[in-house]
Amino acid sequence: MGQKSKGLSTGKTDFSGKVEVTYISVPFAPFVSVEYQVLGKPEGLELRNTVNTSIGAAWIRGTSAIIASYDYSGSISPLVKDGHSLFGAYSVPVSGKMRLTLYGIKGLSAGSPDIEGGAVISLTL
Repeated sequence: MGQKSKGLSTGKTDFSGKVEVTYISVPFAPFVSVEYQVLGKPEGLELRNTVNTSIGAAWIRGTSAIIASYDYSGSISPLVKDGHSLFGAYSVPVSGKMRLTLYGIKGLSAGSPDIEGGAVISLTL
């Protein structure tokens, strides 16, 4: 739950639904996803519902994977343009229960960050 008093949220509840289809045909796994977001309507802000999509593929070798996709994010405000970007990642196990994923994003439009990167550590319980 966001904290409206600290400016970290609108204070309204958002809802979303997403469908993702992946066809696993080792070593490739193409995928496509579509998400629809229904945003809460806070007073004084003009936010609109939006569609986000992604199309890409993973290349799987053993327990490692390279992932690439094109992503589209619809604008939630008339003040912001739609986002178009390219995503790339490399995911590898670092132990029996831990996985490291390094990723990068290259924005293709004014509605996307110019460049982004990071790391995710996943733990299987």
